[in-house]
Amino acid sequence: KSTCTSTGLEFSPNEKTTVSETSLPCGSDTNMQYLDEMPRKFRRNFEKLLSRIVDKSADVKIILPVADEQKSGVTLKSTGCPYCQRGVSTCISTDNSPDLSQMSFMANPSLLALDSLNRILTGNTGDKMEEEEGQQEEEIHDTDCHTDEKSDSLEENDSAKEDLSNPLIYKNAMLRQSGSIYFLARAIVEAFEAVSCIIIGEKNEKVEGRKSATGSKEQNTECCLGCLSYLRYKVNCLSSIIDGACCLSDENRRLFCVVGHTSDHSSSVEEAILVPSLINCICQVVYKTSDNLNPQFHELFSDIGLAAFRTLTSLTHDNESAGLQLMAMYEVKGNVSEINQRQSGVAIVFRVLCHLVQIRHVIRSGGLGDKRNNSEKSLLSNNYDATIFCFNILTNILETSASHDARSVISKLQIDTTDSEELALRWLTRWVVGLTESYRNALMTGSFGDKNAKGIEITNDLKHHDDEYLVMAGNGFIFLACLMRQGDTRTVADSGNKVELSSHLKELTLDLRNMILSEMPTDQNGNGTRAALMIKSLKAFCNYYRYTIGELSVAIIPSVMLLISELETIKS
Repeated sequence: KSTCTSTGLEFSPNEKTTVSETSLPCGSDTNMQYLDEMPRKFRRNFEKLLSRIVDKSADVKIILPVADEQKSGVTLKSTGCPYCQRGVSTCISTDNSPDLSQMSFMANPSLLALDSLNRILTGNTGDKMEEEEGQQEEEIHDTDCHTDEKSDSLEENDSAKEDLSNPLIYKNAMLRQSGSIYFLARAIVEAFEAVSCIIIGEKNEKVEGRKSATGSKEQNTECCLGCLSYLRYKVNCLSSIIDGACCLSDENRRLFCVVGHTSDHSSSVEEAILVPSLINCICQVVYKTSDNLNPQFHELFSDIGLAAFRTLTSLTHDNESAGLQLMAMYEVKGNVSEINQRQSGVAIVFRVLCHLVQIRHVIRSGGLGDKRNNSEKSLLSNNYDATIFCFNILTNILETSASHDARSVISKLQIDTTDSEELALRWLTRWVVGLTESYRNALMTGSFGDKNAKGIEITNDLKHHDDEYLVMAGNGFIFLACLMRQGDTRTVADSGNKVELSSHLKELTLDLRNMILSEMPTDQNGNGTRAALMIKSLKAFCNYYRYTIGELSVAIIPSVMLLISELETIKS
């Protein structure tokens, strides 16, 4: 409950908040008189904002419990949620009922503030701009946006080293100077901790044998749809803001990683909170979505997990702090079967990657039964995105000073297969190579502009799903190529300190190369192709990106071409 006073807004958290569906949040004519004094563009946007708040407030109603279960097709179990205190904790769709996960929470003050901040930073109002007059009014000149670029406050700190004529870099510098990074990091950590509480609470209930009966079927979930919907919206909003803040800003990425339990800047790896929280959430959510979940809950958990993957990918890009934190030891909460002991963050992410590959195989083989027909596309899409993120995170770590330690960990990890245990890297390499099976002949006979190439070149268009296989294989081969690199010939990382390169590094590199290249297919004569398949797959990968995203591919292709040149030396 809020009231307007001469000093601002006063909040009474102990009183029940009610929202009128017929009046504006600030409904008096006296307050609205300020609209007449506003510039026309701002006035128009402000009026839209006020109308949105009313519309969103009207949407926020007590959806649970549903009055008529037969008409809605929803069966409810009135056990009460211990987190949000709703009278109903579960909501299971039994037919084509409305998607209750799409509840609007925009009347919530914190989410309204997050949404507003996101719109301010991105400049996206969510409305279609007017054609002529509207477009002219929305034009913003550089002199208007950056009037204080050369102010003393900017030149006195690291922002002076950045190209502040770039609006994106300027925005991120201002966000950093505002002190928002500390609060954004803590906010998303708290949201992930709330998700963890829900998942761990469920596992504890399963151990005690508590299951909710829904109709004739048993449901192994005690999730609250309202809580998860709220957390998904909050996590996605915060993830979008953090991803934007990390873009083209090394300093912002570093600052996000040093936010600690008790301070906004901690040099201790043990005190950091964001990267450990992301690792924990990724692991818990991925293994949670492996359960037989109702599609609504599966969608919510998947979206939350993808937000965590996306944020960790952004943080690990060219970030030494993130690399060192991923080499620290962690214990995942919730009794995850395959990760039941303290392991490094890199080991956890790699095991999650292998688990995603195994789940993808189950989905493709139809192991989901009746559920396959209804949600296979959604499951494969989420699995595809998560797998790509895993490859990118691991590749980013291999680009930091933690590369030596990370390669050593990855080379020793074991995975359970149908027959016995085997090296996880060998198993993963075999899977990546298998992705090229449908178009491998065209790859191996293609010249890719090489005038010295011999033989008959076979042309072949990518078939259904082949483009996905090409992108997935491309990301996989980038990761494998980074593992095969010799690395820095002068130094390696050892507990955060630099030491001289030892013979162990050369031996590790040789072992990794032999392990990966031994899984490459043979040619028609039965001879090993060594790195030829990797090289041609990466060339096709670059061509695909040039064709699909045009000039934007410049952010990807140069680094891939450098990898190709290094692989060619191995091939020779």
